[in-house]
Amino acid sequence: MRDLVVRLAQCREIAALTRSAVVALRASFEVQNADLFGAADIAALALADAEAAVRVAAIASGEKNPAPGVSVVQSTVLRYEAAHALTWAKEHGMALALDKKAFDAIAKAGQVPFVTIEQVPSARIAVDLTAALNESIDGPLPAESAVATTEQEPPV
Repeated sequence: MRDLVVRLAQCREIAALTRSAVVALRASFEVQNADLFGAADIAALALADAEAAVRVAAIASGEKNPAPGVSVVQSTVLRYEAAHALTWAKEHGMALALDKKAFDAIAKAGQVPFVTIEQVPSARIAVDLTAALNESIDGPLPAESAVATTEQEPPV
């Protein structure tokens, strides 16, 4: 037993030392690459803004396929108050813990009077927009296009 405890103590010491080394290296790496991390954060914000703008424009277009690589689909969204749903479930003897999945299935079938069922559009954007644009009716992208390709280096 003593040998096992000694081995455990050694393992804990080694693990603590390696964790400390990793923390120090990670901190040093983050300091040395602060500009890159900043550029990545800015790029992520720009990406989120661009995706949001495409989604808004796609939904506003009223078209199912408003642009190459972009489609608009209808999703069913149920809106109800959880307390009201639980009361209904108790009265009807089903979904008593408010099993949201079971309740939603029942509500989708139109059996719950206080649930509003809506069709909500959501935009889907192809992962490879360059390929989608190149396959579009408008033809391939011009060589000077600002759309990133796999050959281009990311901003630094």
